[in-house]
Amino acid sequence: MQRFSDFIYGRVESDCETNKPFKVLLAFYGLIGLKAKPHGFLPTLHMVFFCIAYAYTPFLAIVGFLRFQKTATVTESLSALQAFINAIFAAAKSVAVLVNFKRFQSVEPIMKSLDERYKTPQERQQITDCVADCTRLYAAMGFIYYLYGLISILTALIIHKQPFGGWYPFLDWISNPTVHFYSCVAFETWYLYFLLTAQYLHDVYPTLYMRTIRAHMQLLRERIGRIGVDPEKSVDENNKELIDCIATHQQILQVVDMVRSVCSPTIFMQFVCVALVHCVCMVNIFIFADTLNMVITMWYYLMVATQILPTCYEASTLEMESSKLPVAIFHCNWLALDKRGRKLIVFFIHHAQKEVTFVAMQLFDINMRTYLSIAKFSFTLYTFANEMRFGQNIKESVE
Repeated sequence: MQRFSDFIYGRVESDCETNKPFKVLLAFYGLIGLKAKPHGFLPTLHMVFFCIAYAYTPFLAIVGFLRFQKTATVTESLSALQAFINAIFAAAKSVAVLVNFKRFQSVEPIMKSLDERYKTPQERQQITDCVADCTRLYAAMGFIYYLYGLISILTALIIHKQPFGGWYPFLDWISNPTVHFYSCVAFETWYLYFLLTAQYLHDVYPTLYMRTIRAHMQLLRERIGRIGVDPEKSVDENNKELIDCIATHQQILQVVDMVRSVCSPTIFMQFVCVALVHCVCMVNIFIFADTLNMVITMWYYLMVATQILPTCYEASTLEMESSKLPVAIFHCNWLALDKRGRKLIVFFIHHAQKEVTFVAMQLFDINMRTYLSIAKFSFTLYTFANEMRFGQNIKESVE
């Protein structure tokens, strides 16, 4: 097990495999009840318990939000609405991941097969660098998510209010108000970090897979550039290397299809969630929030932006990397190949021209253009509400 400082600085063992970040991902998913069919009583009980927790989330958020409005200020209501939206989408994304969980496990043997093709120190170093980037991503996103949870809990203790005002009927029998408050805070702390962990994993896994696919696309492009360069290799050896490159490309596309089928619904839901939450955050920050709530809301805004920004960045980078592949094939030393090898080159170029893209529910391309469009939509929605004096009217009516 690596130390926490190794994750912060991206230090990994030399000559590691690209499956390492995914093994960590599947282990964390197992802790929060998202795993393949369990074997045994205790694993089944563990999974059932967390499935009940996911199913209870929408009910907890809706009823708690409605009850919270009786005594909450507008700022507190908007803060609760932000958390309410994210909690609903976190539970929905958990269902989507659970349904497609076997696809995650199907990726591992393919990645292992891809790793076995690279033996030189330079190639192994590129794989190690990819794993180091993934560990840094784990650390950076985990820091943002869990720090937000810590700030929310500490703020709740200072102002003596529940962090999100959830409804916990099994705690209502506690008559002592102090004991009831701290019991609710303790349970809500556990529930908050449970949902934060689920949200964290749902948001980090597309970036991990896209970063790894991009690394293998770079390695493939470099292999293609070496075809026909070594004068000691025979024509048959060059043809075999070319055929293996084509097989590698097919395996990469197979991984892309598996990851795309899981990413499509979860990222679509995240796009919708980000647009709604960004608008609520801006209304809260610029109209209603006091200094303390403004700091918390701004941190929450950063966390929500982090949910989708790394994935969109990696998707855009992967698109550019895949577009370079046909150029690399064309510029390889195909003159050193025989007639059969040149026909394979034409076949390879034809099939490599299709860019590797990810699409959310066949509606939105997952890339930086879509992310900026979502951010622009949020600002447009806020500007419209501000020009209509929607927030000011509410503020004046409340006061």
